[in-house]
Amino acid sequence: MATVKTVLRKTKLADGSYPISLRVSKDRHSKFFQTIFRAFPNEWNQTTGSFTTKNSNSTQNNRLLLKFKDRALKILSELEMEKSDFTLRDFENRFRIVSNPVQQNVFYFWDEIIGEMIYAGRTGNAKVNKDTFESLKKFNKSTRLNFKEVTPSFLYKYEAFLRSRGGSDGGIGVRMRTIRALYNFAIERNIAKEQDYPFKIYKVSKLKGKNLKKALSIEEVLKIRDLDLIKYPSFINSRNYFIFSFYTRGMNFADMM
Repeated sequence: MATVKTVLRKTKLADGSYPISLRVSKDRHSKFFQTIFRAFPNEWNQTTGSFTTKNSNSTQNNRLLLKFKDRALKILSELEMEKSDFTLRDFENRFRIVSNPVQQNVFYFWDEIIGEMIYAGRTGNAKVNKDTFESLKKFNKSTRLNFKEVTPSFLYKYEAFLRSRGGSDGGIGVRMRTIRALYNFAIERNIAKEQDYPFKIYKVSKLKGKNLKKALSIEEVLKIRDLDLIKYPSFINSRNYFIFSFYTRGMNFADMM
């Protein structure tokens, strides 16, 4: 009998957290399917396969994990009804919908990812993705675009399109990093092929903002922190976001949201 469990993987990520995957097991063999989530050990209950309350979005994240798990269980049930000797490869092909050409459409897949981010409470990331989604759709002039068509040449043309509309290196870099992250998700879910990966040739690192970076002194930061805003209540949230970003070593606004 096949089983499904959400697990915290053992490979540590750069920020010290660990990726969360679905583990599907059958006939003493297991296969892992990556989700969009990650967690620190104290945020994860290995027994129940769920986030603990120490995770800031535990309720929303657990709901989405349950959605992934239910989808896997539904596919297993269908396969067991069709043929009892199905393999994990049979499950993988159906779970990742490899044979469905619609799923390989960039905008179709992207819309799913944005939905997952919103459901998980990652509204900041969802907004950045939605903005880039709309921008690329204007450039492509169609929602018909497969991952294989996103070539280095396609990206250079998109960059030229953004520059023609006044885009700077910094703004274009945000767009390209967003598309790169989407492509990586597609590869992880077996929607796109690694051999077609365009960012081996098109380098996002070349897009560096030319604006002079300026820093406040610690005294100036403390003045902002201690500023009396009783007469200007509309500024309080802005000040608090700024100070929180300072205390968290530069956390960006999208992640705070």
